[in-house]
Amino acid sequence: MTIDARHPLPGTRPLVVGAARSGVAAARLLRRHGLDVRLVDRGAPNPAFTADLAALGIDCRFGSDAPEQLEERDFVVWSPG
Repeated sequence: MTIDARHPLPGTRPLVVGAARSGVAAARLLRRHGLDVRLVDRGAPNPAFTADLAALGIDCRFGSDAPEQLEERDFVVWSPG
């Protein structure tokens, strides 16, 4: 499945900032559409969903949301929380 061309995104490698409910949901949705997703959060990882996200192929990075996380990313999705 791919993203609908009527609603194009600015790239295929999003950085999702914030690993609460909405950030995780956004990461899962983007990954389901075949994008190379990186999810970052400055907090500690939540074991309840970290393994699940990694199994989906989502690059999860915790402990930092520094600008270096933008490397090799096309666009940013900010979690509203």
